[in-house]
Amino acid sequence: MGQPRAVAGGRRCVEASWHGEPGRPRQQHRRPKPSPLVTHAGRRKLAVKPTITNDWRLGRLLLACPWDSWRRGEIQIGWPIRPPIGWRRPGIKSAASLRRVDTEVVLTHWRVVRQGFGALGLLLSAAGAALAGTTGSIRGTVADAATGKPIAGAAVAIVGSALPGTGTDAEGRFVFAAVPPGTYAVEASMVGYAAARATDVMVVQDVQTEISLTLQAQARVESTVRVTAPLVRSGQSPTMYVVSRQEEQMVRGQPDQLYQLPGLILGQPGAIPDASGFPHIRGGRADHLAYLIDNILVSEPNTDEFGTNLVTVGLDRLNLYTGGFRAEYGQALSGVANQVIRTGASIRGGHAELSVGNKDYRSLVLERGDVNRQGLNWYLSGILWSSHLDPETTGFSDVPASADGVAKFIYTLGAADKLTGLWVGGYARYNAFAGPFFTMPGEPSALGIHTIDWDLRTNAPVTVGAVGDFSKQYYGIGSLTWQHSLATGSTLAAQVYRYDARRTIHALSADVRDMFQHRSAKQTGFRLDYTRDLPSGNTLKTGVWLMPSDNLQYLVNGAAAGKPLIRDRNVDTVDMAAYAQTTLKASSTLTADLGLRWDGRRYNRKAHNIPTAAQGSFPEPKDATFSALSPRLGLAYQAGRNTVARMNVGRYVQYTRASLFYEERYSPSPTGQLVRTAAKSYDLKPESAFSVDLGLEHQFGKSFALSVTPYWRRASDLVELNPPFIGPGYYSVGSARMRGLELKATARSLRGWSGWLSYTLSSAEGTNSSPTGGPLGGDIAPTGRFRLPWDQRHTLFASASRRFGRWELNPELEWGSGFPYGDPGTTADTPDESASVPIFGPNGKQKGPLPNQFATGSHLNLSLNVRYHMDADSYAYISVQNLLNRRDVTAMGLWDATNAPVGFRGDHWEYVPVSRLPARFLVVGISKRF
Repeated sequence: MGQPRAVAGGRRCVEASWHGEPGRPRQQHRRPKPSPLVTHAGRRKLAVKPTITNDWRLGRLLLACPWDSWRRGEIQIGWPIRPPIGWRRPGIKSAASLRRVDTEVVLTHWRVVRQGFGALGLLLSAAGAALAGTTGSIRGTVADAATGKPIAGAAVAIVGSALPGTGTDAEGRFVFAAVPPGTYAVEASMVGYAAARATDVMVVQDVQTEISLTLQAQARVESTVRVTAPLVRSGQSPTMYVVSRQEEQMVRGQPDQLYQLPGLILGQPGAIPDASGFPHIRGGRADHLAYLIDNILVSEPNTDEFGTNLVTVGLDRLNLYTGGFRAEYGQALSGVANQVIRTGASIRGGHAELSVGNKDYRSLVLERGDVNRQGLNWYLSGILWSSHLDPETTGFSDVPASADGVAKFIYTLGAADKLTGLWVGGYARYNAFAGPFFTMPGEPSALGIHTIDWDLRTNAPVTVGAVGDFSKQYYGIGSLTWQHSLATGSTLAAQVYRYDARRTIHALSADVRDMFQHRSAKQTGFRLDYTRDLPSGNTLKTGVWLMPSDNLQYLVNGAAAGKPLIRDRNVDTVDMAAYAQTTLKASSTLTADLGLRWDGRRYNRKAHNIPTAAQGSFPEPKDATFSALSPRLGLAYQAGRNTVARMNVGRYVQYTRASLFYEERYSPSPTGQLVRTAAKSYDLKPESAFSVDLGLEHQFGKSFALSVTPYWRRASDLVELNPPFIGPGYYSVGSARMRGLELKATARSLRGWSGWLSYTLSSAEGTNSSPTGGPLGGDIAPTGRFRLPWDQRHTLFASASRRFGRWELNPELEWGSGFPYGDPGTTADTPDESASVPIFGPNGKQKGPLPNQFATGSHLNLSLNVRYHMDADSYAYISVQNLLNRRDVTAMGLWDATNAPVGFRGDHWEYVPVSRLPARFLVVGISKRF
């Protein structure tokens, strides 16, 4: 799925679309005794460290504290809960007071909100950009089983984890911050009580997992409480869907969908496929979805598209945000897909999977990981696969080679520090289809074979043997993260990473594509993060981010005919971001997420990119800098034990692709020397969107949950090429409106069945469907917004699984109501551009200037996966995609993916199918853990 797909049914164009006062700062803080003291009635005096909560002038206090206190962890930054009972405002300027709870000294401010935002501003300047989205938190309470009263001073630990233990406060609350995703056991103990353990505690990134433990007084037998992840997420305002590793195995598809992120995304509400299979979130463009791997953005600046193969090997969980994503996420207009990589602790052994299928499909998956005695948590994985593809769906004939690898290492340095190293890399080659799909009388053959290629080092054509058109891509990501625990619930992390992405299209075949394209981005990222979680439910995240990138896009057309036209787009970028995000537990039922994000980008245009060419006289390009603020608000209301209502309002910003900001054109002179013939600059504003959604989620019993989320979004300043009444070039004048509804039903062991059903109702209209798609109406200007080509009104997906002894059945269903299609205007030029002839739709001559006046029929794809479990660690399986072998049409067009004029009929044009559901695909395989 990671390949750049040819857009089926698109119009032929020059550029193909491949896809306080602080109190007393000198106060002496005594370290507590190392062991707890047992008092009468079996109570334990708290041996906890003094806590100083952050005041609105916190900086003066922190700077005055001695370094040894920081190093020993005696100073903790926290949030106040509430003023003490009977509190009266003292006659001091800071409006703060000291109170004593057991041995805990707390500096309490009477106004939580005022104090919280003062701390936000300070920490934003001191800390930096968050490593968001890779960890979660566990919070909860410990109470007496007989009386129900909270137990203060209970020791709480995550069993088998390197995370330090903690203690409960005066109200019996505790919190573990920065917990890696996974399943854990949490144990609470107290002198005079039997220990209690909660098992199967599921931690999901960006989600607070809440548990409650009760202790039996004087009991000799350990009590065990089983806690599982609730189907309803309480206290969380963002609209987020989590896909686990187990659920990944329930979503299987065609060869280019197996172990691929788009296949997982399209199984969730709000995600709609286009005719080529790429996901669109809530009606936005495909490049408006940001892809991240362990919180590293892998959308490259040239095109804002993903720069990797998007494989899911190594996936622990996928977080898909379709709305209301917090201020820690940016450079995304419609959604965020964050893939979290597994660790050795989650596998503790090895896994191998071998599979074969029709279409010459071959695949090998290997995984291995563990935690050694020295505390090194390591994980390795890789995938190799190859196959033929269905050209009517992908525009490619086969994938002769695709390889990806993942390596992750986590090393604990003492009780407070941790280092994490990550490497992800891969290569893929896709052979282009030698069309056309449909042959008509008198139509020339389209072989898709080139004998000329292009040498980037010499900027000249080179002769090669007869080779079929193909594309290939490479990528590599390397990162190192240091995380330091300042105190319980408080962490500081720093990350540096390198991300290289390169994609090349070799298609200088004179009879079909006649194109060479090279895109590359070399990025270096720096991040710093501060996170603070309190048992009360209040959290704080703040940070900064810096990412310079060396970008290049190089396009050649016409070289096969000896007259190459070169377009060189060399625009480097420097991205900067700062954000502050706080979650306030206003009451036991109401949680508020408040966030503010600042984004900036500098475009560095580079001229004279081919120094050996005659440059001519053109103005020197100037750099351009843009910035934008994005406020965001989210509310979550617990309307009952099993019901949560949500609301999100926010502004989202995505910077325009760098390749559109500056372009130099070169062509050969009569003597053969390259000459610069044009140099064009465009200043394009960031694309932005204002979004609102309302959500309601309810859990019925223990096994079934239903969520409904209506949404509305308006996008503005979208880039358009040659907009009517303005002139040639790129301008930030486009707009779009999206509205709809997301629904998801989730079952867990419901009469033996587990799975989900997702449904999306969508309406997406805009003034253009692509920044580089060309003018829409030709001589007839569109009069307003039109249906976007991926605006499928109804999309349904369902997947379920059940065990019958050793057998496991997993049916899967996908249904869509159909995609809009149709070129703008009532006429179109003939292939040789000698005349203009009418366009005929399904009901006669096309009427009106707006595109997408028609729609394809519905399509249905039913699949079945069957597994036979030989033992607890191995199983064999068979997977049949498109079980009914339906070849339903998903796109109609005048030109096919090879740019062949398949709809031309001499005196008129008519629409013909250019994309269908892939044919039946069968895979058998065996999976073994060791």
